[in-house]
Amino acid sequence: MIIQIQRGCATRACWLVGILLTWLSLAPLAATDIELPLLKSGTDYFTNVTVYGQTETDLFIKHSRGFGNVKVTSLDDQTLRQLKLGGGTPETEPASAVGRTSAVTVATLKAKLAGLQLERPSDAEVQEFISRYRPSPNVLTAVLAVAAIGYLLWCAALKLICLNAGSKPGRMIWLPVLQMFPLLRAANMSAWWFVAFLIPLFNVVAHIVWCFKIAKACGKSTLVAVLLILPVTNLLALLYLALSKGNSQPAEETVPLPRHSLVLGEA
Repeated sequence: MIIQIQRGCATRACWLVGILLTWLSLAPLAATDIELPLLKSGTDYFTNVTVYGQTETDLFIKHSRGFGNVKVTSLDDQTLRQLKLGGGTPETEPASAVGRTSAVTVATLKAKLAGLQLERPSDAEVQEFISRYRPSPNVLTAVLAVAAIGYLLWCAALKLICLNAGSKPGRMIWLPVLQMFPLLRAANMSAWWFVAFLIPLFNVVAHIVWCFKIAKACGKSTLVAVLLILPVTNLLALLYLALSKGNSQPAEETVPLPRHSLVLGEA
């Protein structure tokens, strides 16, 4: 009887030991089921990570790109601390939830950029692209010819404006930048206004003054000056001033007639 009782106690003890060992073996497996928003392994990044298996040397994970395994030695200290596998001194966590979110966002972007494979074009491809889209000499000649004709027409319009204002433009009207001097003279403005056109902000004021002055010199209304100031209608206003006849044509010089003394002859 005593032997049977001892055998029963021994059997129960074996069952308890077996259950305890089974629980201890399953506890690490349950602990490895860890979810991480980001996992860094060397230079590679994984997002939406779930750790479902673990050995002494490897971690078996499920991530946004599928399944895989990483070496424990390739993990950084922060990941090792999260997985309770060791690690160095804990780093200072972000002070707020916004900081943590920003850190995760930056790391996620790095992970996406790491997944991209950007190829640098070869020198031959670059040369082919340049040669394909390089304009031909005929095209360049045509562009230069059109630009030259446009500039000459522009200078001719300015010359007509000066003549309509009653001023002689001279040869300077055909020269870039220097053509501003005959335009100022046509508007009855001092040549010192040329300096104002070279200074930012002051050039806006000088342009407005010139528009009103040249419109008045050509005998046009204030509306023409306003249209000359606006960026959309200024070209049409310039053409109008050039093609219309001004009211300030130079007056013909009147030569005074000599006074003749009337000599009465004696009858």
